[in-house]
Amino acid sequence: MDTAGPLESIAKALPGLAPEAVESMLVTFDTLAALSDQGQRPGAAQFLRDAAALCQNAACSERLLRAG
Repeated sequence: MDTAGPLESIAKALPGLAPEAVESMLVTFDTLAALSDQGQRPGAAQFLRDAAALCQNAACSERLLRAG
């Protein structure tokens, strides 16, 4: 299943969310990534790393890097 578009949309929204909302959205992101084709996993991880670079909150950035 091609989930790249929705995964990218979620990742782009993460830097603007409150830290507690980031955790909730990461659960959704992970569930969607699990449904995607194996070949899309590296791209999903890159979406999270890109989002981490945009975070103003250092803890949020670190969390997204760990998730990616």
